[in-house]
Amino acid sequence: MNMKRLILVGAALLCVHASGCVVTPAPEPAPPPTPVPAPPPPRGTTTEVVVTVQPPPPRREPIPRARRGYVWVPGHWAWRPALGRYEWVPGHWVPVRPGLRYIPGHWERRGAGWVWVPGRWI
Repeated sequence: MNMKRLILVGAALLCVHASGCVVTPAPEPAPPPTPVPAPPPPRGTTTEVVVTVQPPPPRREPIPRARRGYVWVPGHWAWRPALGRYEWVPGHWVPVRPGLRYIPGHWERRGAGWVWVPGRWI
């Protein structure tokens, strides 16, 4: 009987000792940090993005009749990194800058990729 009593006492002590344990759920993971947008580049500088996928050929757009005081900027394909593909940006009018000529933007081959060269006034 002593052995049986010893086992019972041991089991009782184990239960008393274990009852002091508290199981709590794991804390919720912290939310990811909110991205802070990068400040815009200084005026006169550009960020060059190299795209490894060749842009599709330009779409044929009807060129509207000339508008006094405006220059037609042809449509172009723009790379959308979030989508992983190009999207067509339709042509539009921009006000003339007296004494300057508009050079449309275009895709240029650079190394193993393509870079968008924005339109500019010269």
